Amino acid sequence: MVSAEPKYGLWKLLVVSMGISQQPHAVEYRCRRCNQVFDRTTDISSKIQEDR
Repeated sequence: MVSAEPKYGLWKLLVVSMGISQQPHAVEYRCRRCNQVFDRTTDISSKIQEDR
């Protein structure tokens, strides 16, 4: 079981907390069982297109 966790910079995190959606600067893929990060990407646009 894997979870994709978006990572935001300080300013984007502030904007997201106000309810405005922003694109994360990175995504980390973490195993839910062992809590280990096994992949990280900063190429968000290609990952979004792969999911479609």
